[in-house]
Amino acid sequence: MLKKIFAIALLSAVTTAVLFTNAGCRAKKVQSKAWHIPDDEYAFFEYYQLNEGKAIEGEAPPAKRIDGPTYSFSPTDGELNSYLAPSFGKDSLIAVLGRGLVLRGTEGGGLHNRLIPINQLPFTEEAITIEGITAESLLFDLKGEKVTLAKGQEWKKVMQSVDTLSLPDGNVVIEKTKTQRVIFHGLLKKDKLIFR
Repeated sequence: MLKKIFAIALLSAVTTAVLFTNAGCRAKKVQSKAWHIPDDEYAFFEYYQLNEGKAIEGEAPPAKRIDGPTYSFSPTDGELNSYLAPSFGKDSLIAVLGRGLVLRGTEGGGLHNRLIPINQLPFTEEAITIEGITAESLLFDLKGEKVTLAKGQEWKKVMQSVDTLSLPDGNVVIEKTKTQRVIFHGLLKKDKLIFR
């Protein structure tokens, strides 16, 4: 009788060990299937900074002018057009950052933008670090502020300051506004990334 109870207990322990081992194997298989951006797609997002200025006392001197948009984007059809010869390949591309600067008023005038390829994460461009991308969201850090941005949404931060310039003709007081914005356009097809 004791042998029978021992045999049943041993069989039960072996069965339990086999079940736990199989469950562990299944869990490992599920964990190893991490999501990746499909090979024929890439994530596209834009980071722009708008610098505006207005003289609230005195006469401001002429400011610098910038020109040179190097790309355009059509959200309707997902087409991204670069006006420059290709400086990067599409094969290992996982994302493209559209980086732009706009100057207005006493800060200057004009628009400049450029496309920056991203082949791995994390990726840092000046003040912004891209930490993660999914089909539906973008995770970034902008000067210590962590943000998760959903596809199609815009994140914006506005900072204002007052600056005094000491010039030969007297002081000029300028009200400055700096607006940073990030827009996540989601995943786009690589065949709609066009170099003109």
